[in-house]
Amino acid sequence: MNIKELEATHTQAKDIRSLLNLKYDAHHNMTQIYNETKKIMHERLGGLKPMRWTLIEAQRLGYFIDCEFDDQRRVTRLFLCHPESIRMLLAWYFVVLLDSTYKTNKYKQPLVQLIGVSPVKKNFSIGFILISDETKETYAWVLMQLKIVLGDRTPVALVTDKAGGLGVSLQ
Repeated sequence: MNIKELEATHTQAKDIRSLLNLKYDAHHNMTQIYNETKKIMHERLGGLKPMRWTLIEAQRLGYFIDCEFDDQRRVTRLFLCHPESIRMLLAWYFVVLLDSTYKTNKYKQPLVQLIGVSPVKKNFSIGFILISDETKETYAWVLMQLKIVLGDRTPVALVTDKAGGLGVSLQ
């Protein structure tokens, strides 16, 4: 048992320290554990930044992706849909729910979730959109991405709480 094996099983750093200290009767400190797990992550990502690696991996797996960056190469808009979610959406596109969190993630950016409803009244996730603001233009972009995924289909109902600029974008 070593740090790399434990990290691969998504064991938290504090638990890695406890396990190693118990097994080897040693006194690893958290700085050692964090430094080693950071090095392992860097190797796993092949030297790429986590966001870049995620985009490449999602594309490899067949996700629908659209991403926009600002002039400092920071993500301002990211739209992700799993291929199976798209298949379900194209079969059951009649009702789409759109909801936004309020900047509860690490980067303090709103996260928009698109949800579909199946004929047996079960919800399914359509996709996730990370946005940098809640302006009319941003929500127009979100709706345009949904339209691209839907192709020639149009939902009968788009359910939302009209957060931010979404209400204006729907008009």
